[in-house]
Amino acid sequence: MSPPLPRRRKSARRAEILAAAREVFLAQPYEQASIGQIAERAGCVVGTIYGYFENKRDLFDAVLTDFYDALIADIEPKFALLEGTADRLRYLVARHLQITLDEASWLHVFAREALAGEQLEALASKLTDGSLVPFILHAVSTKALSAQEREEIRRLLDRGKNSKG
Repeated sequence: MSPPLPRRRKSARRAEILAAAREVFLAQPYEQASIGQIAERAGCVVGTIYGYFENKRDLFDAVLTDFYDALIADIEPKFALLEGTADRLRYLVARHLQITLDEASWLHVFAREALAGEQLEALASKLTDGSLVPFILHAVSTKALSAQEREEIRRLLDRGKNSKG
């Protein structure tokens, strides 16, 4: 009988699950992705995932948060070294363009999947003080989104305008 495998630390297992989920969500639409596929890719059973996340949406939101936490951790120290508004603005624009090139498929997932849910509103509020306008304007103006996705954004924006006035 072989000795039992060492148990992974909770943080390491969570990171493995998030990495597997990111791969699955990149490979197919949210609705088609399953916790079973994520568990298989992470090398665990489905129940393990539910020990860390309430449901698939909670896991998807955690993947988004992980993506933005890493991005912010990368940007903050470099941004702090810059002086002057013009230099900081140039850096942010350049970094935004770099993300668009390096993470184009992930940004497409974000636009395709996350814009429809209430969770995005809460996530946007947490990460960007509630403003998705720059992202939406960029995605629509560059036609990075399909016509159907642009129409969905317009519908959501119109619904927001109508509820305010």
